[in-house]
Amino acid sequence: MIVFFDIGNCLYDPYRTFRKSVAALGRDDVAEKVLAEVGTYPDQPGRHDSMLEACGLTSKEIETYFREFTNNPVYHLGSPDILTRLQERGVQLGVLSDGHFDTQIGKLQAWGLSDLIDSEMIFIGSGPDEHGRVPGVYPKGTQLAGTKYDVETFHTVFKSIGQRLDVAPDQCVMVGDDYVRDALHAIEAGWKGIWFVPNQQAANTQPRDGTVTEVPKIVDLSELDRMLFPEE
Repeated sequence: MIVFFDIGNCLYDPYRTFRKSVAALGRDDVAEKVLAEVGTYPDQPGRHDSMLEACGLTSKEIETYFREFTNNPVYHLGSPDILTRLQERGVQLGVLSDGHFDTQIGKLQAWGLSDLIDSEMIFIGSGPDEHGRVPGVYPKGTQLAGTKYDVETFHTVFKSIGQRLDVAPDQCVMVGDDYVRDALHAIEAGWKGIWFVPNQQAANTQPRDGTVTEVPKIVDLSELDRMLFPEE
């Protein structure tokens, strides 16, 4: 069995990490301004500097912010302990997430989690501006030319897995906070998709137009023990 995890709002809580990192600067006012004007948390140094600057942070504060954000995450319930427990059960661990490759890999390394995750089972989906970019610090990972919004992304991942391991699609599990990208699309690709709902941001990913398919759902990552090994 291979269990893939999303990174943002799954292995850690980026929203609480963001607020904590801004609070460490003594600038709680900026957190509300960023969320109101930008709508999300800045996690990529260089690319996201301008949005923090526009919201009132100095260049020195921005440097401190990104250092704090990357190195001192706020974890969700059950993380990262679930990774160790699954590995001890013989489960192979992977990552399937969107975002900037080096930024995402940098988080795993800073948190000390990269040694738990098979480097060949790391897949980072990208938007059009990232297509063709060569991964830098983690050469065994794969930069996908497409995000998890595309069902094809999951088929691309499975094709790559199939070239390395003899594993059936139903032996691949995807755990993430997005109802469509992490649960529904994974199921449509023949995987087991599990929707992790730790907060309102995750709950808001479920369509509100009534076109809802029932998917496996958890609110604490420690629930994976029971869900993946129900006979024990």
